[in-house]
Amino acid sequence: MPSSRSVSPGAESRQNAPSALALAGLQRMMGGPMARPSFFEGPEKKLKVVVTPGFPPLRSLGDAMWHGVVEAAGAMVISVLRSDRCDAYLLSESSLFVFDDCFILITCGQTTLVDAVPRLLQRVPKESIAFLVYERKSEHFPEHQSTTFREDARRLQTMLPGRALRFGDEHGRYLQIFHTIRPYTPGKNDPTLEVLMHVIDEASPLFGLDAEGQAMLDRVLSTQRKIDRKQTELDSGKKIGIKPKYLLIPAELDKTAYELTTIAYGLNNPVPDFHQTWQIEPITIAHTTDADNWYLVADPMEFPTIEIGFLHGREEPELFVSDLPTQGSYFTNDQIKFKIRHEYDGDVLDHRSFVGSIVE
Repeated sequence: MPSSRSVSPGAESRQNAPSALALAGLQRMMGGPMARPSFFEGPEKKLKVVVTPGFPPLRSLGDAMWHGVVEAAGAMVISVLRSDRCDAYLLSESSLFVFDDCFILITCGQTTLVDAVPRLLQRVPKESIAFLVYERKSEHFPEHQSTTFREDARRLQTMLPGRALRFGDEHGRYLQIFHTIRPYTPGKNDPTLEVLMHVIDEASPLFGLDAEGQAMLDRVLSTQRKIDRKQTELDSGKKIGIKPKYLLIPAELDKTAYELTTIAYGLNNPVPDFHQTWQIEPITIAHTTDADNWYLVADPMEFPTIEIGFLHGREEPELFVSDLPTQGSYFTNDQIKFKIRHEYDGDVLDHRSFVGSIVE
């Protein structure tokens, strides 16, 4: 079981992104313009609340109340299914499960789940909350979240006395939890099992890939470990944790790459697998002549990749036409001549941002 320790609020640091020229250079290297990198934050935030005995059934509070709680968190209710024991709400950002004595609200993306708590307290008084637990997993893009877990924990502390814990390595994968400290003993019929899996066994088949796909997955995983764990600063030897953003592949591997990097909706597995949480974007290089070679490239907005420089800053080709009717070949031979000038040069800023799988 991973170790845990208390965490306290502290300052958060951010990295300055490199200039947009590096991104432009990478786009040209790939053979054309590309949309600005996008992302979706897959790791979920979770809020579970148990009410005290004697409080009215939570399901009796009505749909309008739960719609308000969900909207306060920055999500929307899409639909609802009801059974004898539970109302299950499908959300734009995950799900909500309401029982008579407790509820579980799960969101992801850039939602602000902590904002649901003050909205909840408008209908459920503090003294009626037997237990509250708030969870946030380590995010892939924490700089795009509006708050940190520490900020959320400080805010929750002002509403309900509690403590904050972190399970796992603070520089790797971890789970952060805030829970109330009011004495609480769950009922015998209230078991909870939560499984967090990282670094899945490479020998396990994923989504029924063929031998070619499985071999490629093994290479992706080993390459990912190399990028994440072995790349170091040139002067200090300190690990810098470069993570890949783009998977450059030949046309022969585009289907395999899609299966490896895209959540497998329609295959009875709508949950992102381990490697799919990396949010790697496959890009097919149509003009490559090798059907086996592929490459991983870091995000040029976060790590130096390549830089392209253009003469006099002219990024588009210049077109010159000799079409004056009284001069040159147009006058002597009825011919129009033209030339195109496009002068530029490039260089690799940091080779550590690139890793290739070259099959000899």
